[in-house]
Amino acid sequence: MQRTDHPARDVRRGEAHEGDKPTEGDGGRYDEFLAKFRSATTPQEEQRYLYALAAFQQSSLLSQTLARTINGELRTQDAPFVARSLLMSVYGREAAWEFVKTNWETMERQYPKAGLRRLAEGVTGLATPELAFYEEFTATENLVFAAEARGLAAPPRAAAAALERVGLGTRSADRVGAFSSGMKQRLRLAFALLHEPAILLLDEPGSHLDESGREAVRDVVARHAARGLVLLATNDPEEIQLAERHLELHGHGLGDPA
Repeated sequence: MQRTDHPARDVRRGEAHEGDKPTEGDGGRYDEFLAKFRSATTPQEEQRYLYALAAFQQSSLLSQTLARTINGELRTQDAPFVARSLLMSVYGREAAWEFVKTNWETMERQYPKAGLRRLAEGVTGLATPELAFYEEFTATENLVFAAEARGLAAPPRAAAAALERVGLGTRSADRVGAFSSGMKQRLRLAFALLHEPAILLLDEPGSHLDESGREAVRDVVARHAARGLVLLATNDPEEIQLAERHLELHGHGLGDPA
């Protein structure tokens, strides 16, 4: 039976004490944290150890945590947040993505709708022309803020890697207010890549970009398609050619797959 007696909360906000932090590849430590999670007497204590279980690096231990997201041991309010945390983990995202795909019907049946939406945050990355940034912040500061809000383990490192991928590494310390429209579009792509999502959603990704920027888009699509899924929304004939399959919208209807 699923545990549902406490209100929903984001387990990524739980803070492990210095003595409660997992060690790399330590099965005994994992069992210790699991026992503390099961014997916790307050929601805060339970949350802290549940957060720690999702932070281990060894694949066999991460698999145990993933299994607990659907076996009834975790509350239905908490399980989607644990799965999301693993989807955004450098060490667990690939295994977590396979687990979600395999067990999606079970998750859809067990989790509340709000939990499913939060789970999806760990799977998708979105770049759209409507995405705006704090113009008084630098590119790095904007992405670090976003990474911290997502609960990523190393926000500065994630921000630096995303900026390098879109060709903004040398402009990382510049204020966004001084960026051209093309540079802001590159920053949107970096934002989408920040947590290495399984599904990348790109809305008119080549908008305002010069040829070098379009080459960056092609590189992002090729690299991401090799290990995940990329969905493009575009009217650009060149961008359409990046897709293996496409759907065309005609008036108020949806075209057949091509």
